[in-house]
Amino acid sequence: MFGLVCATGEERKAALRLLDEWRPVDLPLDAFLSEGEFGGSRVALVCAGAGKAPAAAATQFLIDRYSPEVILNFGTAGALAVNLRVGDVVVATSLLHGDIGVVHGEGFGRTGASVMTENGLACVREYVPDTSFLESAREDLAGLSLPGGGTVRFEPVVTCDQVVLSREFRDDLRRASGAAVVEMEGASVAQVAVMNHLPFVVIRGVSDTLDFDLVGLEELFRYMGESRASCFSRRVRFAAMNPAAMGKVGKLTRGIRKASDNAARVALRLVSNCCQP
Repeated sequence: MFGLVCATGEERKAALRLLDEWRPVDLPLDAFLSEGEFGGSRVALVCAGAGKAPAAAATQFLIDRYSPEVILNFGTAGALAVNLRVGDVVVATSLLHGDIGVVHGEGFGRTGASVMTENGLACVREYVPDTSFLESAREDLAGLSLPGGGTVRFEPVVTCDQVVLSREFRDDLRRASGAAVVEMEGASVAQVAVMNHLPFVVIRGVSDTLDFDLVGLEELFRYMGESRASCFSRRVRFAAMNPAAMGKVGKLTRGIRKASDNAARVALRLVSNCCQP
């Protein structure tokens, strides 16, 4: 059994389109669970929403319910490296929390996640996937051709609880972490997997390049308790006041779809080939 974790409906649909067969399972949670098969292997997929807390909860749920041999987290990410294109896929060689640390007069100092040890509190700067899994993945994905000419790379990944569109902040994350992409779930999935002594793999498709920005993106989100009419009205106002931004919205939407498709394709390729226990 393989446990798959994703964040959004687009990512979930990308995986379900590739499964040989699947069925939905009712959950008393703010999440979607599907059970299925791919390449002769059983998989359970949880889509729990964006951010570290939903990702951690989804990962622990999968472990408690299914006892999977491997946890795979896939989805989208923003580029931190100049040579990444929309649709490229990054397989994480390490996962870092980019927004945990200490704020003082000199600015923000990153520490990584704090954990309890026999000798007291300590910080983990990064989580590293099992070496044998990574080497097997490198062999299996070498020369893989993705739709649209996307390529697969093996690079560090940094996780933040924000959609990072600022070029200045992206440059800072790149300098501080050496990561190729920034996303919102991977390090939390890795942290929970490590706590449960399970191997993990994190795969990210690039949805937007280093220079992409979209001021006001938050105005397009729908909030809990908000009516559809209220949400629609706010989005119409945003479109009327920011006509140039709507072209960027379309570009980002297409990028997310392409990144989701390619990340799901790589994740299930690993399920069927190199991640067999």
